[in-house]
Amino acid sequence: MSSKFSQLVDSAQEFLPLLPWGVEFEKDKFLRPDFTSLDVVSFASSGIPAGINIPNYDEIRENEGFKNVSLGNVLSAASQDKRVTFLTTEDQGIFTDLRGKAFEVQVGLHELLGHGSGKLFSKDKNGVFNFEQDKVINPLTGDKIRSWYNPGETWDTQFSTIASTYEECRAECVGIYLSTDRNILRIFGYEGAEAEDIMYVNWLSMLRAGLIALEFYTPETKKWRQVRYTDLIFIYTQLLIMAHLKGYRHV
Repeated sequence: MSSKFSQLVDSAQEFLPLLPWGVEFEKDKFLRPDFTSLDVVSFASSGIPAGINIPNYDEIRENEGFKNVSLGNVLSAASQDKRVTFLTTEDQGIFTDLRGKAFEVQVGLHELLGHGSGKLFSKDKNGVFNFEQDKVINPLTGDKIRSWYNPGETWDTQFSTIASTYEECRAECVGIYLSTDRNILRIFGYEGAEAEDIMYVNWLSMLRAGLIALEFYTPETKKWRQVRYTDLIFIYTQLLIMAHLKGYRHV
């Protein structure tokens, strides 16, 4: 796994321009993360993450880089015997056979290129911007960038309780978006029909995860008990909207 992820990072400058935003929204130089894959002996938690991205300090991540730890044996820890919920009979076999491989692709893209991409526009204490204020255009409005981070402001201070959810959603979307690129799948050793199946299972996994995330909603407080699942619900909802707009088949 380490060699695949290292090759993915080495090719970051090739793959980051594929993301649906301009180069102005990326760091001037991709900061190569320090990557380590570990096997977990014990993890005292209600949910075990497949990867951990540190530090959480925006200024360090933006200017110095970050570290990524992949908990390798978590990827293959799921039981293979039980029937998988929320899937058709036709999808049971391919999902059971390939979900571990598809998850490996998703984790690599999520942690290394998802959290590793993007640029926070800011102005320092001397009034200097880290982007060309007169040239960068907001693709959603067609206007120049009207807001940025001022000294002392961070991602967490501005987005408060939804900061983690927002960032996880972004990284997860980078993962499923880039998982359709054949050159990326080739790094992981998948080509031809198998690559097509990996793409399918990865997206199928995301949809199923969105349904499972409903278990973590508390109607009494109208809050999610697990921040990590809030982003999955958002992605699931957006995919349903897209499916409705394009037409879908009831199964």
